[in-house]
Amino acid sequence: MSGVKDSDRLNSVRERLYARGTESDRVVRHGLMEKNKEVAETWEVIKSRQQNPTTDIRKSISSDVERSQPESVVPTAEAIGEEPIENMTKKSKKSYRVIIMLVSIIGFVVVAGLASLFLLFGGNQISGRNIDISLTGPFSASGGEVLPIQVGITNQNSVAIESVVLVVNYPPGTRSADEEPRDLFEERLPLDNIESGEALNVPVRVSLFGEENEEKEINARIEYRLKDSNGRYEKVAEPLKVKIKSSPLVIGIDSVKTVSSGQEIDVTLNVRSNSQVTLKDILVSADYPDSFDFNSSEPSPMYGQNTWLIEEIDPDEEIKIVISGLVIGLVEEESVIKFNAGNPQTDNQFIMGSILAKAETNYTIEKPFIDVGISIGTTRTNQAVIEYGKDVRIQVDVNNTLKESIYDMVMEVSVGGNVIDEKDVKVAKGYYNSVKDVVRWDVSSDDKLEEVEPGRSRDFTFEIKPNAVEDKASMQVRASVYARRVLGNEVSEELIGFADASVKFTSSLLMLGEAGRNTSSFTDIGPIPPKAEETTTYTLTLVAQAGANDIVNAKVETSLPQYVEWLDNVNGVGSIEYNPITKKIVWSVGDVDARERAQTSFQVALQPSKSLIDETPVLLGVQELRATDRFTNTTIHATGLTINTEMSEEAGYEEGNGEVVE
Repeated sequence: MSGVKDSDRLNSVRERLYARGTESDRVVRHGLMEKNKEVAETWEVIKSRQQNPTTDIRKSISSDVERSQPESVVPTAEAIGEEPIENMTKKSKKSYRVIIMLVSIIGFVVVAGLASLFLLFGGNQISGRNIDISLTGPFSASGGEVLPIQVGITNQNSVAIESVVLVVNYPPGTRSADEEPRDLFEERLPLDNIESGEALNVPVRVSLFGEENEEKEINARIEYRLKDSNGRYEKVAEPLKVKIKSSPLVIGIDSVKTVSSGQEIDVTLNVRSNSQVTLKDILVSADYPDSFDFNSSEPSPMYGQNTWLIEEIDPDEEIKIVISGLVIGLVEEESVIKFNAGNPQTDNQFIMGSILAKAETNYTIEKPFIDVGISIGTTRTNQAVIEYGKDVRIQVDVNNTLKESIYDMVMEVSVGGNVIDEKDVKVAKGYYNSVKDVVRWDVSSDDKLEEVEPGRSRDFTFEIKPNAVEDKASMQVRASVYARRVLGNEVSEELIGFADASVKFTSSLLMLGEAGRNTSSFTDIGPIPPKAEETTTYTLTLVAQAGANDIVNAKVETSLPQYVEWLDNVNGVGSIEYNPITKKIVWSVGDVDARERAQTSFQVALQPSKSLIDETPVLLGVQELRATDRFTNTTIHATGLTINTEMSEEAGYEEGNGEVVE
């Protein structure tokens, strides 16, 4: 019945809630009651409850039902869909915990930020921001001028910084201002400690070298240590930039801008002092392109072919260096020769330490105005190899490649080497000057040189007979052609053409051989002169001799006649191979120095038949010597005559000792 009553009450309340114009009675809710929870004080109570859980549950349910009976008819929170107060209390506790946690995190972040700002803006005792280092000095200076620099250091920390070292880095081309200048790259100046609030000014004096308008940069920093710390810290200054307003040296170059391949040119280098004091030990270097072949210079280089040393140059003094070289390259090829002048390194006078001046000149190779060619014998070449002892015929051909005539041609051919016999130089329509070793042709000796029309050529011929045998015999020929052409404005222009050639002479070879007895530690037997049908042994000796040049890989080939036997006894230089079937002998001589000889000996046996009576039998056939001339790198030959049984009378044998007797 209680359930029905409760249902009626709920329906009555629902009707009043949804009825229009009905005023609800104010219901006063009961106050919250304090609810005490019994907590077991001992494990025995807990155990007892675990053993009789039904009783406890019933008591708990009964107690809860009694408490749930309202004093008046008021809908419960569950009945009207509201959350129980107990659950709301639990959620409130959770919200408080979240808020407390968020507040703690925000507080930690704020404190950490304040601490960082405190440290960053100098609140602590040591900070790199409280150290100031600066470089002051002129913003421009003349090359070689002493440059005064001040390095300022201020410690604004509340404590000192220790073991301070000032490090100054200099650009290339910096030297000390001492009495004995030295190259400077980095200086380390110990300053010990800098107290709190202390300011230091460190003076530095150096000399900067460089080209005009070149900018140099000097850098500085300090390295320091904190008290009771092994760590090293540093503070860097803003770099000091100094512009070189004038160089103590100026380089000027005089040279042609266009040149023909095969033409020799002169490049004049003018080195002038722009300093107010005397400069010493000035190094000048050149960088040649591949198309430039250095010949000579005045003065001569101090090192190699491209380095000169000017020991001293006074203010406004100018020193010239004239460089001669041969240009060889392709038409329209452009090349550059670069020059540097400056101070050498203090520890190596051949290496540039600081560059004071630079200069360069370029030239373009163009088609030659005059085509010059040299023929040795019948072949046009610039390198020839001729067998020694033969006369040398040289012809120079000159062709006018221009569209205009050229006039007053002059041909000069200089001849050098160690084989020229000045008394045996034959010239056609020219003159040989034995003092200068020059063969010359001009208009006075050949009127055809007065004018050479476009596309026409002229030739010049002479002969040379080599003199006595010389080591590494050679000859150099240089042909120089001079002519002029008249330009449209009647201005005369000189044209020059060149050609070079060299001649090498092969070494002479000598191949010798003879028959003997009881030589080279061999013992020979048999009658002399030889008798028919009796055995006589001989020792044959071969000699290969080099001439003026070394020879390499020399080899001799020969053979024995059918009636001569090989005894396989050999003694001498190199090695010998014998083929018993073909009876061929190969003597591998090897290398022989100039004017030296190689020798070998071997033993053979002869048993002549009666058909050889009254004859002098051949013991060894013709010897063919072949070798490579080391100087000319060509193959050369020599031939030795056959060797028979006739032995030398100088060895004590009578004439006719080689004829076979009965």
